[in-house]
Amino acid sequence: RTNQNVGLGMEELQGGLPTRATVEGIVNFLNAPVTYDGLKDVSETHPSIKSADLFPKMRSMKQQDLVDISMYILYQNFT
Repeated sequence: RTNQNVGLGMEELQGGLPTRATVEGIVNFLNAPVTYDGLKDVSETHPSIKSADLFPKMRSMKQQDLVDISMYILYQNFT
């Protein structure tokens, strides 16, 4: 189960290992998610490209879609 106490604010995104405070970092997470400390794979409980068989919506996602989602998450931190 993912940690519901970790939000999408810049401080929380920067604290993750690897950092998720960049477009590349969020895209990497959306491809193959790991825990906040970066030690454990959470792809079975978090939508990702790696677990597209479990999360059908992820099957149609292209890398550009992941970039767009990542940019929107970061944009929301500045509005």
